[in-house]
Amino acid sequence: MQTILQDPTRSRDPSSPHSFPELQVETDLRPHRTLAEELRDGFHAGGARPETRFGVASHGGYARVVTGTVEFLDDEAATFMVRGCDGRLVRVPLRDVTSAQVTGPSTDEPRA
Repeated sequence: MQTILQDPTRSRDPSSPHSFPELQVETDLRPHRTLAEELRDGFHAGGARPETRFGVASHGGYARVVTGTVEFLDDEAATFMVRGCDGRLVRVPLRDVTSAQVTGPSTDEPRA
C-alpha cells in the first residue's frame, strides 16, 4: 500500500473543490445595539416621553401590544412601567420588546 503525503504549507489551489475562500475580517467587531439598549438609553437621555406602542413577545409565546406612556424604568429588572390609556401600570420587560412606535405627542407638549 502506498501513502501520499501532502505538504500543508503549500498555497491552496483555488480551482480545488476543497479550497476555502479568503475570509474578510471586519475592523469593527462590536455587536450591533439591541432594541432594548436603544430604548433604555433613550429613556436615560431625559427628553420627552411620548405615548408609545410596544410590541411584546414573551419567550413562552404569549404576544401582546402595550400602548401608553413610559412612567419609569426599573433598571435592575430591565423593565419599563407603562401607564396605559385606562390609567393602569403595565410591566414591559425590555428583553421581550420586538418593536416600539411613537403613537402620540410627548407629555411636554399640550394635547389638543
